[in-house]
Amino acid sequence: MKILELQSLAKHSVALYDNKLMLCSDIHKLKDVFSLENKIIDALVLALVTEGQINLETKDEDLHLKRGDFFACSPHCIIKKSMVSMDFEALTMALSSDYCIELADMAGLDWTFRSMMQQHEVINLNDIQIESIKHMFDFLNFKVKTPDSSNKGRCMNHLLLSLIYQLFDLRTPQEIPQQSYSPQENLIQRFSKLLKDSIVLNPNDKSANGALASGYLSVNEYASLLCVTPKYFSSTCKRLTGMTAGQIIDENIMTTAKLLLHDNTKSIKQIAEILGFSNQSHFGTYFNRKAGISPQMFRNGEKLK
Repeated sequence: MKILELQSLAKHSVALYDNKLMLCSDIHKLKDVFSLENKIIDALVLALVTEGQINLETKDEDLHLKRGDFFACSPHCIIKKSMVSMDFEALTMALSSDYCIELADMAGLDWTFRSMMQQHEVINLNDIQIESIKHMFDFLNFKVKTPDSSNKGRCMNHLLLSLIYQLFDLRTPQEIPQQSYSPQENLIQRFSKLLKDSIVLNPNDKSANGALASGYLSVNEYASLLCVTPKYFSSTCKRLTGMTAGQIIDENIMTTAKLLLHDNTKSIKQIAEILGFSNQSHFGTYFNRKAGISPQMFRNGEKLK
């Protein structure tokens, strides 16, 4: 199974912005990528077919896409096979998972955008809509290639948000949730925000609530902050996400731990403190139980068991 990250896609002479957004107007530059079987693209892929056809065989379904089809492939989607016609052309962009969540938070479309990420949305556009998307893509491509400036990041965010809003306008009204979020959905969103605020990689930064982040907490502690019982908290997480609250916390801890262990400027003791462990030994025992190897072995490049 080949896992393709944005950096690996960028090797095919496409525009890359801050390791979180990739743009490609000449799809044939990615022909080596299309020729791979059983590949996972670790990003949300948005593409507009402007000419020809493409057949994608995923783990769950077969997609036959033609001119005017705008489609989204969720992060970590397994593409088993792909076949394109000789005249195939497409405008393609890929956004890292973290960047998708960041944009969703900005737009206030968290659940709506996440639902789009989790499905292989296909929207058929008419000629006017195709031209509109092309213009937005061209301007994004132009902006990516401009010199860095203090406001370039803000400009990129707003341009992408404009594209996201336009995509929602292109969906049928029945597909756009009109009701407010349920209490359970709001609970999960608040939990996600608490998890995000639990860790700051720069010790001089503060979390969004103004307090210094002190690492991840226990299920009971998060439940207390959310003013619900631990049992209700965990069952709600399981029903809406497929994972218990404890599993979500563990996933976040391990993802952050692996990221920090790749940073050789931080000692394992410092990483344990950042994550909220009482000491390095406790962190080592936890990491070994979850990953099958010690933090030091992972840092040295040994593969997970």
